[in-house]
Amino acid sequence: MRKFSITKILSVLLLLGLLFSYAPQTARAEIAAQPAVTIEEAVLQDMQANGSASYFIEFAYTADLSPAYSMNWSDRGWFVYETLKAQMETSQAAVQAYLSNAGVEFRPFWINNSIFVKNSNATVLFAVQDFEGVQAITAEPIFHIYEPEPASEDQIMAVEPNLTVIQAPDAWAAGYEGGSYTVSNIDTGVRYTHEALNASYRGKEGSGYDHNYNWYDPYSSNYQAPRDDNGHGSHTMGTMVGKTADEVNQIGVAPGANWIACRGCDTSSCTGEALLACAQFVTAPHDLTGANPNPDLRPVSVNNSWGNCQQEYNDWYRTAVNGWVAAGIYPAFSNGNNSNCGYPSDPPLNTVGNPARYGNVSGVGSTSKSSSQYANHSNKGPTDNLDDVNPNDGWADLKPQFAAPGVGIRSSTQGSDTSYSSYSGTSMSAPHVAGTIAMLVEAAPCLAGQYGTLETILEQTAFPVPHPTYNTQPNYATGYGEIRIMDAIEVAAGMCGDYIVQGTVYDDATPANPLAGAKVTLVPTDPDGYTRNVTTNAEGFYTAQVDADTYAATASLMGYLPDTATITVPEGAEDPVVQNFYLEALPAKVVTGTVYDDGVAGTLEFHGYPLMATLVFTAADHEFETISDPFTGEYSITLYEDVDYEVTVTAANIGYIPETRSLTGDFNLVQDFYLNVSAALCRAPGYVGGGVNEGFDEGLPAGWTIYNYNSQPGWHFDDPRNRGNLTGGEGIFAMVDSDAYGYGGDQNTGLRTPVLDFSASSEVILEFKSYVRRYYNQTQEVRYSVDGGTTWSNLITLPDTTEQHDYSIDVSAQLAGAAQAMIEFHFVADWGYYWQVDDVVISHDASECEAIPGGVVAGYVYDANIGDLKLFDATVSTELNETKTAEHTFEAASGLYWFFEPTETNPQLVAITASKNQYETKTENVSVVQSVINQHDIYLGSGLLVVDPIEVERSIFLNDDDEIGYIYLTNEGTGGATYSISEHDMGFQPLALNIPAFTGEIAKNKEAVSIFRNPNPSIEGPATFQLAPNAAQYGITQAPPAFGAEVISDKLVRWEDLSIPASYEIIANAPDQLFAGDFVGTDYSTLYGYSTGTSNFMSIDTTTGEATVIKNIPLPPGIAAFTGMSGAEGFLYVAGTDCGSFTKIYTLDNGTAGSVHRTNFS
Repeated sequence: MRKFSITKILSVLLLLGLLFSYAPQTARAEIAAQPAVTIEEAVLQDMQANGSASYFIEFAYTADLSPAYSMNWSDRGWFVYETLKAQMETSQAAVQAYLSNAGVEFRPFWINNSIFVKNSNATVLFAVQDFEGVQAITAEPIFHIYEPEPASEDQIMAVEPNLTVIQAPDAWAAGYEGGSYTVSNIDTGVRYTHEALNASYRGKEGSGYDHNYNWYDPYSSNYQAPRDDNGHGSHTMGTMVGKTADEVNQIGVAPGANWIACRGCDTSSCTGEALLACAQFVTAPHDLTGANPNPDLRPVSVNNSWGNCQQEYNDWYRTAVNGWVAAGIYPAFSNGNNSNCGYPSDPPLNTVGNPARYGNVSGVGSTSKSSSQYANHSNKGPTDNLDDVNPNDGWADLKPQFAAPGVGIRSSTQGSDTSYSSYSGTSMSAPHVAGTIAMLVEAAPCLAGQYGTLETILEQTAFPVPHPTYNTQPNYATGYGEIRIMDAIEVAAGMCGDYIVQGTVYDDATPANPLAGAKVTLVPTDPDGYTRNVTTNAEGFYTAQVDADTYAATASLMGYLPDTATITVPEGAEDPVVQNFYLEALPAKVVTGTVYDDGVAGTLEFHGYPLMATLVFTAADHEFETISDPFTGEYSITLYEDVDYEVTVTAANIGYIPETRSLTGDFNLVQDFYLNVSAALCRAPGYVGGGVNEGFDEGLPAGWTIYNYNSQPGWHFDDPRNRGNLTGGEGIFAMVDSDAYGYGGDQNTGLRTPVLDFSASSEVILEFKSYVRRYYNQTQEVRYSVDGGTTWSNLITLPDTTEQHDYSIDVSAQLAGAAQAMIEFHFVADWGYYWQVDDVVISHDASECEAIPGGVVAGYVYDANIGDLKLFDATVSTELNETKTAEHTFEAASGLYWFFEPTETNPQLVAITASKNQYETKTENVSVVQSVINQHDIYLGSGLLVVDPIEVERSIFLNDDDEIGYIYLTNEGTGGATYSISEHDMGFQPLALNIPAFTGEIAKNKEAVSIFRNPNPSIEGPATFQLAPNAAQYGITQAPPAFGAEVISDKLVRWEDLSIPASYEIIANAPDQLFAGDFVGTDYSTLYGYSTGTSNFMSIDTTTGEATVIKNIPLPPGIAAFTGMSGAEGFLYVAGTDCGSFTKIYTLDNGTAGSVHRTNFS
């Protein structure tokens, strides 16, 4: 105990010594000590619970970075880095020295002037409070990647539709691909060896790699090469720059840009320490040890698909972002997803998270994949941190700034070097913007680092995307709309320089015609100058801002020979320099042909009908694409003369082998193609093979079984969460979706093949397509049995990662020679995610692939009311087939249904049924001829309601009588119509007047306040009802009429003008002792009254004076008379008195029931 006490005292003395040793020498005793800063409660709780805590020490941030904005790219980066580093060294020196002497692990940050302390004790925690410059001690925040939702895989296209809709291919065709500018992401890492990412990785050097300055992992794992343990970062990077060498997978916006990356998130969580380390790496890239920063190597943009769900501004990362913007790095942030934050689909306003809420970043929302519609997962603005860098009038609180496709975005994943997956989320949207920045800077190098200008260009050129509720532009759902890259490039391209070069590009015809979309390139003589790339408008006109110099100019357009010129722009030129170009057109030719089914090669197993297929004609510097007709197989395409092409033909249906053919020299202008079925797979419609060859298109196949090892549900063939087929296969698939079964589910289930006889087989191969969405406590394994399922052995356990993979496994050693072999796909999870399996092939013999007797049934489903209107999402089925119509970019394929119908006779009548929501279901017979395409269009009837009139408008004032209007509905359609009429409350608020408070003095005025009754009548008595003297100046010339009862002689009296009491009319005799009466509402034709003499409650006609007894109502106990009455809505208030000591208030029903009730008043 004594030793402990001495140690404790010594530690306090040492602490005081350290404190004094770093006190300024000029300090005097009378100077007050710095107040202790606040320690965040979470830090104190952690310290209390564990005896140690990690935390941030935040110092004053006073650095002025404004001079950076007027510097060139290199100077700007170094200025920001050196200024922030100097601030850190000055303000943190004493604390860093103390922490080092105390043996505490810490990491200093210059990007926001803070220190992250790792697991200090309470002594250190409380000591650092008192150091000069310390402003706060805070807990480490944890952010998250915005987890996307898996989406179904569409047909793989050379260029993804999300890129086409935002004009990326147009920009590539104009020569803009990112120009070797560098982009970056802070994410879960990147699989740098992926086929779509490897070539653009900045660390790639020939056949080797240098990861210094190109990759950083701030976690304890400290991976020395790019790596992605999640897949999110590889996906977002793919959207920024991804492209394979063969151009089969063009997934990235800016395939010509380079990339670097920082692992800010280890899995789905992103620690504050790692995010700050990555912020520094992006601002001043360094080597793998974190040393030797070089801001010259920083990127032009950084993508951030992470954040939190706070609905109020949190400035924790703001200083880091300030550094980026000052250094010229464009910050793009995902707006966030409803599912990550527990919001409903189409989330409410003010759901954007931090840091996307920041006023100096571009928040990016989501649109659909290719149709420019708002995506319901995308969180909305506004923000409470107003834009102070690039505000727009009335919209300083705008979030998002714009949107980009975020539904079903296909990109690279970490599973393998050839793996791809489709995901939905704003995480997929923001990378489109980060990649676009590289292309804009390529078009206008002087805009590098100009965050405000670049953001404005993207806003001004965005395609408006209204929201069903928020339909302005901009709006808080999609900002200014969906980005349009080529439109933005055309605005940016001519913005650099003080002088103007302009002109028109024509063809060489007589007379010459202006050419739209031609590219004009101006290359300066000065090696430090900027190359300008501009594009002609619809009138063929171009303009570019340039510096004084001599330029080598080239005008080019696909289909024409380029034209060149030398342009000199003199110093001090006042007028634009004009240079026109004339391009010679290349001669063209038309190639036609037909695509056919040719069945199994080398056999007579074929149908020979036409096929719809995509034909891609590729030349050295351009590419054309067309699609053959789904009914005739015919196509037509215009190609250039004297150009060699390689054409690849890919059938729209699965199971066909693509054909590639070289067209060189003076090739034949008729090119027919005969596509063979892949006998190895034998999955083309109309063909069947031997062995196990199962695609699950009919659900659970005959002979297959589902064995559940517990009472929980297992494998299924529907898709309850609409995840789509992610295996790489098509159509229906086998799946066990533990996540869809919900919390508490405990899946242990096997999908088993039939018993298979391999007793005569020497080789057995198992093939299948798989997609695993991983979660902890989840396993996927393939097992086999050689005794008909009595016992099972493990064949493979799938990797514990989220990935798509095509498996081909030689199981000869396990199953060859077995007469009772089985395969089981075994899934175990305690509320995990899911496993999908498709296209299972076991020992299929290609020689057994043969054509099935039958024919194709194809056509369209139309709206019978509007004959040429195709219906999408209509179900078309026969006893053996079912499919749905869908929209397609190729008109002939849009709304098409197509399936192979097996038949036993030729021809054979087959019943076909078509249905769609809100349409009548129709069944018709079609005569199916074998081995041909039998076109059969179906017209579905539906109701067509005509409303007349379209609008009924009534203005009803308070207390007005009801008004009635009529709307007539007529069904002029071809089917029945069910409708409902309901009232929709559009909301009503009385007009609000903003009347400022009166702060002056009210002038004294003796004018009467009342404008009816004179408060100082000249005579007493009835004349007290005379008008006030000032009534006329308000337009009041008479008092309102009134009724009264003269109770001495019981007369009913009417005054036309109450201010002239002598002028009255006796209407009739009044009931006995009519002390109380009044009207109800605005009906002045009936006076309700109570006759104390007869105890009758009655109605009195004010025209005739005729009284009608409603009911005899005795006075309440103790009440001598009703002496006052006031009409309300449907009843009257009456005052009852004992004529001396009290008065009570009652309600009196004026209906035929006639009843009186005591009313309590507070």
